Amino acid sequence: MLILNNEEAKAQSVKVYPTVISGQAQVTAPNNATDGNLTTSATLTANSGVLGVGATTGYIELEYPTTLPANTTSYIKITTQENLLSPLLGGSLGNLLSTVLGTVLIGNQEFSVEAKNGTTTVQLNESSNNGFSTVRSRILVNANNEYFIAITPSLPYNRIRVTNRYLALLGLAQDRTLQVYDAYYISGSSGNDCGIASATAFDGSGLTWISSM
Repeated sequence: MLILNNEEAKAQSVKVYPTVISGQAQVTAPNNATDGNLTTSATLTANSGVLGVGATTGYIELEYPTTLPANTTSYIKITTQENLLSPLLGGSLGNLLSTVLGTVLIGNQEFSVEAKNGTTTVQLNESSNNGFSTVRSRILVNANNEYFIAITPSLPYNRIRVTNRYLALLGLAQDRTLQVYDAYYISGSSGNDCGIASATAFDGSGLTWISSM
């Protein structure tokens, strides 16, 4: 892993954020997801409906100024209403815990992340099917206990779509929210830094410490 001092990192690495919202539904304060500020967020609301009738999903689609080359990593800072992200650090273990604790007791809040090139999906990852346990898509947490999704599509892309769903068994027309703070990639880096200082990820085989900037 390449190690840079702070001045070198600042000179060589710049966060580039999406600038356009190319699609949205059930979103409050959508512009907070494209303001380049990782302390403000858009809120995606999903409703379970009554016994599945009238259920709604929330999504937001963010577009970069240019198309990114294949194998470029994007980072999306999010929080969920239910405790999904911490278990998902454990890959398949997270999927099991989410299923057992979520579906059996209170229903599931689920989310997905798509990388798209125009209207074509080039990568889709879902919290419900172990979709964040590979080198192409992981959940990371930094020293401030902030959670990020890191996706590295194998094809060029220019859009990131985040979708929030809520599948309740009891059909009580309940809401679940998901906060999207921003997405970004690192421009001008060597490709060796992960874009999040002192981040950790757990892929089911061991704990990985990742450092950058």
